[in-house]
Amino acid sequence: MEALAKAVLQWFKDNGSWLFVIDNLDDISIAHGYLPEIKGGDCHVLITTRNRDAMGIPAQGLEIHIFNSSHAVDLLLLRATGQKDCDPETRLIAAKVVEELGYLSLAIEHAAAFIRKSSPDISKFLNMYSKSRKEFLQDLPNQNHPYPRAVAATLLRSFEKVSADDIEAAELIILFAFLNPDGILVDFLQDGLKGLNEPLKSVIGNPFKFGKALEKLGEFSLIRQSDDGQTIAIHRLVQAVIRDHIEPDIMKRVADSTTSLFLTAFPNFNERKDKYAEHIRCRSMGHYKTFGNSAQRVLRKCACGLDTSCIPMERRPWASVSNALQ
Repeated sequence: MEALAKAVLQWFKDNGSWLFVIDNLDDISIAHGYLPEIKGGDCHVLITTRNRDAMGIPAQGLEIHIFNSSHAVDLLLLRATGQKDCDPETRLIAAKVVEELGYLSLAIEHAAAFIRKSSPDISKFLNMYSKSRKEFLQDLPNQNHPYPRAVAATLLRSFEKVSADDIEAAELIILFAFLNPDGILVDFLQDGLKGLNEPLKSVIGNPFKFGKALEKLGEFSLIRQSDDGQTIAIHRLVQAVIRDHIEPDIMKRVADSTTSLFLTAFPNFNERKDKYAEHIRCRSMGHYKTFGNSAQRVLRKCACGLDTSCIPMERRPWASVSNALQ
């Protein structure tokens, strides 16, 4: 193999017009010593990687973001119906579909293939997806599909790699799978630290360990941190795939830890006893009796919190509650 690699590198050196593509280079060290020297001319190296830290690669980095809503809708309609133009109602339904899929192009491609071949009525997709999400994400596209790998399998590859390399980072991403995908507050995790079990307590409580775990998750694009490092986002399909594939005992353990996290992080409020306050709490909690006792306590704390102004609006993590109680 070493002789073959040297022969290929020599060919690059002797020829003046080529494009060398290295796909899925997540471990940058693999390419050490195997990148051709470029001295100008029409020679190019294109590297794709999930690792956001491109500083270790002698190349100019360009991050490819997920689609915005408009472009995602265009892709879904074009691949599902052959055209982007449609009536406003259909476009509105398509917008709900791509939002549910988190604007991920691979998932949108799969959804379009399903609509095109199995259910031409795009309005029926969301009902199918809500009932059969796990089966849909695990479904393999036809052999002639440009990317013949299921959505779940693609996302699981990253999770399984992290699990094999760093058990603490794996525990952290499982916890994140139960929280608000669009904004997990670092302060909130630290405020609820005492409610967590090991190893999560040691990881989140140790700035160095926490930073290294987030770095590992970022290497595989499983999370994204805000510029100030105070908020963590995780794609909702990553959450769905992780929750669908962890063992029941792990599911229960992490669900209990998540509930304990909320009970610890949320401050204790003095509940008002008047009828208006009780009306607010009941409307906020809905049919809370259908949940377990711990979940009821979380809901009541949240409901009481809605009736207080002691927490600045930007620090109120109410949006995390629904995911935490799933």
